[in-house]
Amino acid sequence: MISFFFAVSLASEPALLTPMTPTPALTFSDGPVWSDPGALVWLEGSQRAMLRLPVVVEFSDEHRLGVGKAWLGDHAGNAPEAAVLLKLEDGQMGVALLDHLRKHCPPGLRCAVVIEGMWGRALSGPPALPSADAEPKRHPVTVRRFAGLQDAPAGKLGISK
Repeated sequence: MISFFFAVSLASEPALLTPMTPTPALTFSDGPVWSDPGALVWLEGSQRAMLRLPVVVEFSDEHRLGVGKAWLGDHAGNAPEAAVLLKLEDGQMGVALLDHLRKHCPPGLRCAVVIEGMWGRALSGPPALPSADAEPKRHPVTVRRFAGLQDAPAGKLGISK
């Protein structure tokens, strides 16, 4: 009798979990060209907005066990002297960015992709300490979605409407 009462009381309780629904597709309007010297200022002014960014990823080794460097760039993969270096943070993705890269990127040490995310860190915390060596600054990007490979010149940055 106790187990019957328990089952009935659970059946009448409201559901604690909400069913997952797919995230609606975002539409992006064009921003500046990634190689424009003013692009960094535009990106820093767009914090908390969802962005679509053309990114070139360089793997840390031939086995593609990690991301070595990443920068704003096109499908040619060339890193200009004034490239905007990125620190890709994928902690809010369901599947790690590295797993997407391994699956979709052709063999090689570089891969040109399109990602969607926010400029800056998703979680606030203590500021990063400056490094002892003279490494160039890497700008944090919170990656939310792997949007695919770049198959044509990715000229412009995008911002969600």
